[in-house]
Amino acid sequence: MGITTQIDTALLLSAGLGTRMGIIGKQLPKPLWPLFDQTILDYQIQYLRNLKIKRIFINTHYLANQINEYINKKEYKDVTILHEPVLLKSGGTIHNLLKLQSGVFSKLLVLNADQFYFPSKDIWEQACDKSKSHTAVLFPLKCSLKDEYNELIIKKNLLQEIIKFENLKKSPNASYITFSGMGIINMDRLKYKAGISNFWDTVANYNSDQIYITQAKEYCYYDFGTSQRYFDTCFKVAGELKTKINLFSKLGVATNRLTDLEVEISGDKVLNFSKYPFSNLQGHRAIILKSNQKTIINSAGLYFNEIVDPIVSSLL
Repeated sequence: MGITTQIDTALLLSAGLGTRMGIIGKQLPKPLWPLFDQTILDYQIQYLRNLKIKRIFINTHYLANQINEYINKKEYKDVTILHEPVLLKSGGTIHNLLKLQSGVFSKLLVLNADQFYFPSKDIWEQACDKSKSHTAVLFPLKCSLKDEYNELIIKKNLLQEIIKFENLKKSPNASYITFSGMGIINMDRLKYKAGISNFWDTVANYNSDQIYITQAKEYCYYDFGTSQRYFDTCFKVAGELKTKINLFSKLGVATNRLTDLEVEISGDKVLNFSKYPFSNLQGHRAIILKSNQKTIINSAGLYFNEIVDPIVSSLL
């Protein structure tokens, strides 16, 4: 990524219930969904290591054993799991880490496990500098109503208000600014609060603190946060493989390496992340996440062993 930073600690938020991932999300935790030759989690760790992050904390809750076993199997020595028997929400998770690691580090990079946000070098350096004097520095994202995100109201780079999506009154194609899910937290400026708490109440409270928002320009963004977005974004990534700039090039992974792996890309119709063949006589668009035998594709959607989650791509 060509970015250097003095921030060496990150928190990868991974403790969701998987409700937005459909029926497959009941069986497979989102961080372990495949992304071509590896999992989303593997590439998130790669992303953080590219930023020179030395300590990675991952909070877990739903299907936590699967994530624990996977991390142990991969021998990720720089990853520490923070299991939450009771969900603390993102604010509570950050304060829990503040208590456990008090004085060990001052800046914390926080990001969602299902999204990749690549800021420009200038924007990143600006964010690191602003984190010295602000409790939270957040990276923004341009979106429209179809994305169903809340809107950030910003004045002179400071957060003034958050308007819930359901309360937005805009034309369908109008763009606005939302929170990308990634930010830098100055832990030295936080006052510890025990238990469950909301991010906007106890970490980035714009009513009582100055929350800095970087400029919404010169970034790349990939969102795998729902089954629909996972479906669409995987095909977006596949479509970019023939270009010089794509998700894997940004992660420092040689794109031509993927062609040598057992990941089958059948035109623009099927992404087969399993090691087994498939039949797609009707030409449906589908992704095979995992299979122990030949997959028969009878409808568009996501295929995970015997489970089929019908999905209609919004890109068609």
